[in-house]
Amino acid sequence: MLYPIEVTIYTGLMLMVYLLLLRDKPIHRFNRVYLLATVIAPLLLPLLKLPDALAPQTRISLASVLPEVVIGSGYTSAAASMPLWIWVLSGVYLSGVVVTVAGIIYSYTKMRAVIKKADKEEHEGYCLLKNTGYGPGSWGKYIFLPEGDIETTIISHELAHIQLQHSKDLLFLNLMRSLLWPNLFLHFIKNELILVHEFQADAAVEVEKEAYAQLLLSSVFSTCSLPLSHSFIVHPIKRRIMMLNSNKPVSKLRSIVAVAASLVIMLSVVTIQSCQTKNETKPLDGAELQQLSKMPEPGYNIGEFLGKTVEYPKSAQKEGIEGRIAVKFLIDDAGKIKNAQIANKEYDERLGEAALAAVLKMPDWEPGIKDGEAVPVWYTIPIKFALPDEEKNAIEGSEPVREVEVREVKEIK
Repeated sequence: MLYPIEVTIYTGLMLMVYLLLLRDKPIHRFNRVYLLATVIAPLLLPLLKLPDALAPQTRISLASVLPEVVIGSGYTSAAASMPLWIWVLSGVYLSGVVVTVAGIIYSYTKMRAVIKKADKEEHEGYCLLKNTGYGPGSWGKYIFLPEGDIETTIISHELAHIQLQHSKDLLFLNLMRSLLWPNLFLHFIKNELILVHEFQADAAVEVEKEAYAQLLLSSVFSTCSLPLSHSFIVHPIKRRIMMLNSNKPVSKLRSIVAVAASLVIMLSVVTIQSCQTKNETKPLDGAELQQLSKMPEPGYNIGEFLGKTVEYPKSAQKEGIEGRIAVKFLIDDAGKIKNAQIANKEYDERLGEAALAAVLKMPDWEPGIKDGEAVPVWYTIPIKFALPDEEKNAIEGSEPVREVEVREVKEIK
């Protein structure tokens, strides 16, 4: 649940850098790349961490062993007991994706129908579509004209869109907005990217600036655009005219500062995500137990929870495989389950995956307290997979039931 929130926050931070340093500056190619990076980078940032050797270390934690939990083949899966609010949020999210993707498909279908019916005129590098009722505008290699011929200046502008492959940017951004529609920053990014596209196409037209500005103003109310396409008139028109008359050179330092600020944000995020507890753990002895004013508390019956949650793999049951899996996990100072891992040296992978998956589903605990502060505590819980005698006898084949031999973990090193 935290991933989409993190992505939204990081998108907002990178967009803030753009608004402060880059917006309405005549560095259109750089701004185009930066806005696209503002969509992509936040998706990767939550997944990145520093190498262990560079990751900041926190305090040493203690370790303790919980009573063994025995799992038989007659388990009851807790998958269906997922909280109602998760089902509701998932349903709302998927509904939003379906609606937005359907909108893109509808717009694309409408555009293809216009292309199919239009009078086509092939040129080098583009195809002119006349009498479409839409435009002037462009998409892909096509230039849409509402009636017949039109100003060659407008054709040059739309051809610049085609040569710069702006349609690919919009297609990508529309797909990302469909998948990440709760991220409202993407809507603003799309509008800014469209304007940057227009700035680039305007700059590519070799014509007297005043005459071009008058052409923009005269076309304000005579453009009917298709969804997904670039329209010759994109509001706010004032920003386009101001950009045409912008003769002030922009120092490369501004771009460097923007990149540096973004890198600082990314490095800070990765560093925070890489903070980890030292792997120096030891069993909790009597003296250390007295040092803790409060042991971590789950607030629920762990044995009952795991008994309902652990799923005995069907394939392992059929093969008569039993065994004990020792799962080591950290209760951090916020009470969350972190760094769950299997402590066995040898184990059946299917049993290990089932035990690990169940431990990761455990709700938060109340953290341990030492000297008035919350402290991280390691725990190890042995989970034994055992088949009833009657089920062992019913297994087909003459081979005896196999038990995966593991060593009981009494001490985590």
